[in-house]
Amino acid sequence: IGMVDSPHEIFVARGATHVGEPTDAEEAGHVAWVPLDEIPGLMSEGKLMGSGTIVALLHLLSSRPTAAR
Repeated sequence: IGMVDSPHEIFVARGATHVGEPTDAEEAGHVAWVPLDEIPGLMSEGKLMGSGTIVALLHLLSSRPTAAR
């Protein structure tokens, strides 16, 4: 219930260069670099947890230019 009105922040990088695997696993079951195009599949497979994450990703995916879809 406390998550409903607590702030969540999402950071988006464009043109990033992969330099290594994620290292900060604090309060996370799994940390990975995931291309945005793979997100809908992960959602449909039930592999993403937490409403804050899912709402942020849905917002990000829905705000992409039509050509990117």
